[in-house]
Amino acid sequence: MMKGPSEVQAKTVGEVVLTWNRELEHRTNFFVARAKALADWDRHILKNRHQLMALQVDLGKASSSQDRLERQLDILQVHQKEICDALGVMEAEAEHLARSSQPRDDPGSASQETLYTLAETISAHLSNLGDVLHGIVPAGTSADDGGTDAHASQRPPSESTLQAHLQSLHSIEQKIGHATAALM
Repeated sequence: MMKGPSEVQAKTVGEVVLTWNRELEHRTNFFVARAKALADWDRHILKNRHQLMALQVDLGKASSSQDRLERQLDILQVHQKEICDALGVMEAEAEHLARSSQPRDDPGSASQETLYTLAETISAHLSNLGDVLHGIVPAGTSADDGGTDAHASQRPPSESTLQAHLQSLHSIEQKIGHATAALM
């Protein structure tokens, strides 16, 4: 029977042990390098996991704030519609008074009384809307903050909507001022 050549044939025990030690050292170095690479990946994954968790918390806060702002914007839209409707009735009544043949100085006139009642109602709605806006709009955000158009383009959509509501409210106040001036 023939035996295949062996690595240990014709070598002394010392040479065989040295060869095995070199091979063991090579394999140990390879294993340590792989273990270090895996440890680096673990650290990287854990770091990213912590960042992801922080982002999820921030997303939850932002989502909650957005929901709150959307509810408040819905309330503002309802108030604005009520004011616009009341203002429309008041304008129609003012036109009717202007065309009517009744003297304007007659304080007992039913239509003037209706007009004054509507004006008081609108004033109350405007006051209420102002209180709601004051509670919603952050202190640093006002219509006269001197911001530039570049700053306005960086605003979130909810803030832009609030700004539009404030402008609408200002327009309504001007119309009421004109209607009041026309009555006097």
